[in-house]
Order: sequence, then C-alpha cells, then structure tokens
Amino acid sequence: MTATESARLVIAYVSADEALHRDFVADPPDAHIVRVRNPDPTLRDEFEKAGFLVTPGWVNWTARVRSSEEEHLAGLVPGERKEVRRIRRILERDGVTLHVTHGIDEGDLERFLTLYDRQVARMPHGVNFLRRQLQRIRAERDQVIAGFASADGVMVAGCLGWIRRDGALLHLRFSATDTSGRLNGAVRAVYLKMFQAARERGCDWISLGNDPALYGHTVQPGLFVFKSRLGFTPVASRAVDVAIPGDEADLILDLGPLARPSVVLAHHDAPVSGPVPLDEAPRLRAVVLSDGLEHELQGLRTDAVAMIERRRVPARLRDDRGE
Repeated sequence: MTATESARLVIAYVSADEALHRDFVADPPDAHIVRVRNPDPTLRDEFEKAGFLVTPGWVNWTARVRSSEEEHLAGLVPGERKEVRRIRRILERDGVTLHVTHGIDEGDLERFLTLYDRQVARMPHGVNFLRRQLQRIRAERDQVIAGFASADGVMVAGCLGWIRRDGALLHLRFSATDTSGRLNGAVRAVYLKMFQAARERGCDWISLGNDPALYGHTVQPGLFVFKSRLGFTPVASRAVDVAIPGDEADLILDLGPLARPSVVLAHHDAPVSGPVPLDEAPRLRAVVLSDGLEHELQGLRTDAVAMIERRRVPARLRDDRGE
C-alpha cells in the first residue's frame, strides 16, 4: 500500500487482491479513500459488492449541437430556459458584450489567464490546469476558439476551446468568470455563443471538458449541477479521448476534507475502453455522499445520469476541512 495527500485528502492505493480481501472497516488505513488503479473490468461487480465505486476517473460533459439555438433551449429544463432569458436581459441592460474569435491574441490570453487565476484562488482545493498547459496553448493559439463577455472594456467571463481533429466536436477546455453577482450569468451566455460557433463550423457535439469523477474536492458539486442544467450529459472521458487515464475503484471511508454532500460519477453499465460514438457512450450514475446530515443538491437535473444513489459515509477521521 502507498498513500498520497493532496489538499488534505489522503488516498491509499492498494492492489485489486487487497481491495477485495481486506476488511477495511475492521482494519482501516489512515486514509479517506482507498483506490485501485485500472481495475479489471471483469471484476466490477466484485468491487461494487466490496463497497467500491468503479469510476472512469475522469468524465467529459457532452451535448449534441442542435440545428438552432431555439431547438437547444427547448431541450433545457423550464427553469433553465427562464434563467437564460433573465440573464440576457441583465447583460443587455448592463452593456455586456459577447464575442467569439478563431485564434486568440496575447492580450486576450493574458486577460483570460488573470480571470482564471482568480477563479482558482477562490476554490477550496483548486488546481490551475491552465497554467500547467500555458506553453502548449501559446504554441497552438491559432487553433483556439475563444468566447468572451466584457463589461466596460473588462473581461468578466470567457472560455477556450479546440475543435477535435475529426471536426465533429468543439471541446471547451477552460472557462472562468468573475465574482460580480450581476455578471454571474455571463458564462452561460458565452456558452450559448460557443454553441453557435460549433454550429457554424459543422460540429455535431460540444463538450465542457474533463472533470475528476469526484465532485467535492478539486471541483465542487455545484459544477456538476451547473453542467447538467445546461443540457450536458457526463460520459467517461475515454469515450472522447483514448489518451485519458483508465478506470479507478474507490472506497470512500471518510469524507474528511470533502464537500457535504459530495458526488461521485460511477459506471452504471459496462465501462468503455476507448472512443465510441457519443450517442452510444454508456451512461453513468451519480452517487451522492453525505455524513448522515440532510445535505441536498439543489437544482439537479436527474435525467443527466442513469440513476442517483445516496450513500452515508460515517465520520471516522477528524474533520480536516479547515473550517
């Protein structure tokens, strides 16, 4: 067994044999999560019986590009359609402008980077993936599809995307927004502009990028709710990109520094081993983890996943959330 710690979350890595034969309740490691990397897909039922959740490790949120914006909006839940109309009225009233560019100049990239840095700094356990890939982004700046919202000449929301080599998918990999309450909806408006950009370029699909399958640590459950309400459906990232790492089997022993509730997106059907047509990608199930108190995810779009399961995770270690 080896263990790693990241932002106070301790993960113990074990072999499949130890995972399936050790009683982690009677003999628990000093860790919040026990994980098996790349578990044998034929043993998925055995892992689940042992209390593990077999997850894709990473998930990608995808939506079909409809023939018109009206058709896309018609597919959203009524509350979200109403929210889109409300946001547009506010942005128009406040003089917020929206624009999409093919390619990104250094000035816009620096402004977006500042916005992204500030957003990550506000997260409880944020990871600055944009900074990690900045050199490659600069080298490929001509291929970027960028969408921005600006108010009084200041960027308040934006996202960066790339069209997949086969031209079928616009992959939105980075997004950011400021903290202004009146502009919180600007990123929604930017996403709608990016749908239009995908439509104009003949893409069949659009994606909101890759997230860890666990919502409650580096990404929060609210992001899960937000993406589901925008009409996106989570699939295993390998359905989009074969280079994404393989499955993980997780046994959640203690929520520790995780959000209450947290959400894990786990396999519901047989996992995929590589790219598949997105409309044939196996659906995932959402497992809502709580410590026994009444924690609810408000506004969850339940049809985004195959099913929603709830699990209580008892407190075992001290609460390391730093609250």
